[in-house]
Amino acid sequence: MYQVLGIQKCLGYFALLCFIVFGGLTFWRLPEVFSGFSSFWPVAKMAMGIATIAVFCLGQTPLFPWICKIPVVRKFFPPIDGDWQVTIRSNWNVIKPLIGQPASEGLFDKQGKITITARLFSVRMRFQSADKYSKSSTTIVGVRRDPEHGSIELNYSYHNVTMNPEVTDSGSHYGSARVEVYDEKGDVTLEGEYWTNRNWNKGLNTAGMIFFKRLASSSTAGG
Repeated sequence: MYQVLGIQKCLGYFALLCFIVFGGLTFWRLPEVFSGFSSFWPVAKMAMGIATIAVFCLGQTPLFPWICKIPVVRKFFPPIDGDWQVTIRSNWNVIKPLIGQPASEGLFDKQGKITITARLFSVRMRFQSADKYSKSSTTIVGVRRDPEHGSIELNYSYHNVTMNPEVTDSGSHYGSARVEVYDEKGDVTLEGEYWTNRNWNKGLNTAGMIFFKRLASSSTAGG
């Protein structure tokens, strides 16, 4: 999630935190700390250590999703941690004629659940289809803020596994997606596009839209 701010701003905020902690440590011992380098350096190292522990405890533990619910914080780090009801709408109905099946109108819908684990320095996603046909997990997730519109989006790649694939399917494939995060009146949703390399050599690779809606059981934790 740190990618929303960028590495330079994150380092700047960390330096500011170190300075604040250092100031607190030296408030009552100002003459002693600045009496020489041998006195200054241990306090400076202690300030960096405390700041590092604070960042880890607040950013890399289950505390982080709760912090993201704070109005000021969620403008930078949206509360996306938790379980989501997912609807996938693919172009499979258009591809059917390639394997001798009649084409169908509209997009092919599939339901499932995605669990997002969001921390300051990492985001992981796991998918399970509602019919237990396949499951996926992300290989990489990037979070960015659009420089023009200010919106936040997730860009991720994933590996899908199907234990008992149909004749027209494959045992595993890779895919990618770009979804935008919407936070309107405290209600967070995600939607965007995805595409796969599923049976690409047969021209059966799919693409479409994906929609996230938070599950009621996860609303308390994620906002």
